[in-house]
Amino acid sequence: MISSERFRGPSGLKLSQAIELGSMLERPGMSLSFKGCAIGLAMAAVGVPREERTAQRAKELWPWLGQEARKSFFGLTTIDHKREISDWYFNVRLGRMTMASLVNRVRAIEPAETRKASQPLEVGNLS
Repeated sequence: MISSERFRGPSGLKLSQAIELGSMLERPGMSLSFKGCAIGLAMAAVGVPREERTAQRAKELWPWLGQEARKSFFGLTTIDHKREISDWYFNVRLGRMTMASLVNRVRAIEPAETRKASQPLEVGNLS
């Protein structure tokens, strides 16, 4: 069975939840740094100190960020989820997108959790 850390990170928060919480805890920063971007805000929500907020640390917390999201415009390189979310945050900073829209987009691309079917309930003698 795959641990929930793969989807939620060790804190138990999905990235979208952490971004939402982080945006309430800290003032959003520059889009060119992991210190205050959307992913940086998520790291703030799970207790990562500002000076330790790096792309590598983000991928340690949410490993799926390193997976391919799409090809670049001309198909020459691949864009991972981390970069795509950073691009969306740039649009938030430019006023082209709201933080709520960014969070909703992250929710749409987050891996779905796999859950085992629960065991049937045993019902005692009802008579």
